[in-house]
Amino acid sequence: MPVPYIIIKDETVVYSGMGDIIPEEATVLESPYEGALDIPISWLHADYTPKTEVELIQEGLKDIPRNMKIIDNELVPYTEEDYKILNEIRECESKLSQTDWYVIRFIDSEKEIPSEIKKERQKLRERISELKEKI
Repeated sequence: MPVPYIIIKDETVVYSGMGDIIPEEATVLESPYEGALDIPISWLHADYTPKTEVELIQEGLKDIPRNMKIIDNELVPYTEEDYKILNEIRECESKLSQTDWYVIRFIDSEKEIPSEIKKERQKLRERISELKEKI
């Protein structure tokens, strides 16, 4: 059953919500009225400005919505080019996973990974990093 909670930073309420999964830094609120949020007035400040969705995401208090990214502190949808990049990342990750067994074998038996496999895996990891920088 969802419970009401708030997150306080520097004596200021920065987020309030209801949920089944409560963030570790949250304070669970108990109230005699089901669903009521009785927040002590001492927790609120006159100069409090609610956090934007982007600020909550950047502070790790909220997940970024699917198929969205942050540009200039704005949430924007992925472009067609972003989807092409994501597909190439997935292809590289798939190729990388096809040679994971060499790494597992090395860990288990210390049998060396062929140098061409090592080089190919390194190229794939570098390409994935390059592509992620573009998104």
